[in-house]
Amino acid sequence: MKPNEYLDEISYLFASSLSRKILIAIDILSFTTPTVIAKIIKTSPSNVSTKLIKLREKGLVVCLTPERKKGRIYGLTKKGEYVIKFFDGYKAELNLNRELFEIKYVGSKIKRL
Repeated sequence: MKPNEYLDEISYLFASSLSRKILIAIDILSFTTPTVIAKIIKTSPSNVSTKLIKLREKGLVVCLTPERKKGRIYGLTKKGEYVIKFFDGYKAELNLNRELFEIKYVGSKIKRL
């Protein structure tokens, strides 16, 4: 595959930082839910769900549990995996947010015990 085959998708991700962050989050986590993505990138789950629809239309993500109403799990398509490689420089920032999320999540579970 050549980068110019996916110029529309790459351009869309440069223009939409939220969509780019969502795609990077899915790439980092392998597969995840909109709620977890929203916590990691610090936005609302409804914003994530709206952008996931657009990313599905572009063929970058796939819903792995379409029959569920809540807790749907999303993953990258082959096309999404290829396109996200152009944004490797942005992953470090999101990885830090993920680590902070995990620390807070584990910390809150320990407090409840």
